[in-house]
Amino acid sequence: MWPWNDVPVTRTLGDAVEREVPLKELTRRGFGKTLTAVGVTTVLSRIRGLSASEALPQTSAGVGNRGRQVTTGPMWQEGADVPQPYLQAERAGMGPTLFAGDPGPLQQFDLQRALEKVFGDAVRLDPGMRAKVLAGKPDERFYVDKDGDGKPEEVWFVDTDSRHPTQYRPLLLKVIDEGGNLQMGREPDRRGNLYVVDWNADGKVDAVVEYKDLRGDRNLHEMTMYFGARYKPGHLSALWSRDVGGDHLLWYDEGYIYEQQYTQYRTNFGGDEEFCMFYLDESKMEWVPYFEAPFAFYDRDRDGVSEEAIRLQVEDGVIQTVRHSFDAANRGTLEDPRSYDVSLSAFAVPDLRFPENYSESLLLRGIPSRSFLKYDLVPHFLAPVVWEKMELTWNENGHNVDAQRGYSADRQERWEGVINQGSPAFPGVGAPGCGPFNKRYEVVGHPAEPASLYYLPADHRLHLYHSGPAWMEIDADMDYAAEMRYDMVDADGDGIIDTWKIDLKDGRTDTWRCQNPKAAKVGWNWYDVNAYWGPVLREVPAKLFALDHRLEEAIRSLDRAAAEDPVFRLVRSNFQSPNIPSDVARKFMANDATLRFYLDIIKDWLIIALKQRYDRPRFWEAFNEGRSQGDYDLMRGLLEREFHLGGSLESY
Repeated sequence: MWPWNDVPVTRTLGDAVEREVPLKELTRRGFGKTLTAVGVTTVLSRIRGLSASEALPQTSAGVGNRGRQVTTGPMWQEGADVPQPYLQAERAGMGPTLFAGDPGPLQQFDLQRALEKVFGDAVRLDPGMRAKVLAGKPDERFYVDKDGDGKPEEVWFVDTDSRHPTQYRPLLLKVIDEGGNLQMGREPDRRGNLYVVDWNADGKVDAVVEYKDLRGDRNLHEMTMYFGARYKPGHLSALWSRDVGGDHLLWYDEGYIYEQQYTQYRTNFGGDEEFCMFYLDESKMEWVPYFEAPFAFYDRDRDGVSEEAIRLQVEDGVIQTVRHSFDAANRGTLEDPRSYDVSLSAFAVPDLRFPENYSESLLLRGIPSRSFLKYDLVPHFLAPVVWEKMELTWNENGHNVDAQRGYSADRQERWEGVINQGSPAFPGVGAPGCGPFNKRYEVVGHPAEPASLYYLPADHRLHLYHSGPAWMEIDADMDYAAEMRYDMVDADGDGIIDTWKIDLKDGRTDTWRCQNPKAAKVGWNWYDVNAYWGPVLREVPAKLFALDHRLEEAIRSLDRAAAEDPVFRLVRSNFQSPNIPSDVARKFMANDATLRFYLDIIKDWLIIALKQRYDRPRFWEAFNEGRSQGDYDLMRGLLEREFHLGGSLESY
């Protein structure tokens, strides 16, 4: 039996390249801001094995010795500083990856033979034509009119675009017109064409990219990259993506493949769209969905930005894991499109499969695929699933970056959703993890029912029903070391947290309880989560700020020499700190979720400090009752009466 109160809620909804969008529009959409920052040298040298001089950007446009532009998303600022804690996050020895967690470089197998099984003559490169192109001028186009009708079917050239890595050059392209719109003297577009790619122009094909215009409207609807499978060595892979929502924005490439470090923030991953990974089972000549199959993005409020992302890991038709993320605050914009707050990561019970009527299949180059979950039905299929084990990860500080071993040097909000950090209590589901600090983790082992949340007025948070353990490690000053820990406990076993244990890691501790939590059930879907979280961010931060102010005054009325709380000082300084880059500080000050998190830390820190100096039981009995209700106005009023505080409050 759920111990919920009946609480009514009013719901309020708070390719770039493929479409040849101008660079100015790319920057507006957040897919192509140029990066010039201290720390780029180290990042590039480590992820590609370059020397510092080779990696160093040589101009303000970010073009280095290698002739490739260094680009990231909108969180980088021109000339931004990269403090030491961020540089600690750089991962040495990381080679090109398809996705984070990629096991390494491609295993060698006869890729040419596998491609010919799928594409036939299209991927057999004519030696004479190859020699002719290589003998031509840089960027010269060679058109092929096979039937003599004056309209070319192919165009060959060496692609000199600076985005392609040096080790792939010369990069020979054979573009086959499959949309009927190639013209002499005109550039091939990325709608209805097949790009056959020969790295180093050695006569062997290394990748093929298919762009499909399914409706004849000269827009991109589907895109598939074919190359050697990294997760299924010895197989040909197909990375297929579909534009569901109609923005015609799909994947960015380097060398005509997806390499995560360089292309992820210029790939759309937004609005309504999906992608699915396949490998070719040559014995049966069918495409087999595997690994991320599918990865789906949903734009719930029709603003062009995803509020929901679902990643399913599938092997041989069996679901292994899920990661389901929400932009609970609905803060994402076209200029800053990634703003995920929370995820549910889960491991499936054995042999979890989806019914056939929930599935779809494809024909890729005439070869059928096995079925995978249909885009529209993915959330509906997942809603009633009872998982083997699950974990809620809440991005408390509004900084959802790669923070596995430090705060990511690129400082980009993750497009994949909130990726949990592996711990002894729960393994990581995907990578790179969001880190152990300033994230709330709640684990349920062997749940008896599908995932459900509840809103708890006592701490104004959404929690996972029947969770335990549940904890937060706090690194307020971002030096990658915890100063504080919360353990949240369901002491009476009714599924609702009722006890908070706080350890300041300096010998001071506090425990407080809520005898009547008055929890309200919240469905695990974006609409319900947003309906509860939106009002919290609108109302709670200002109340916390006023309460913190009065707590500080109460302490100083007892101890004039009391030092200013260091976290309060950090917030008042607009997060000026040698550990926090200026662009991250601006981001924090603009985010009510971040401020709510910090002001909540300050509240608990100051309560402990006041308890050390004042021990009148009657006051604390009344104060703790207000605390158990999450009534910050009541708590502030009690402080004002007890300590005769009546001056004006700082403006929030």
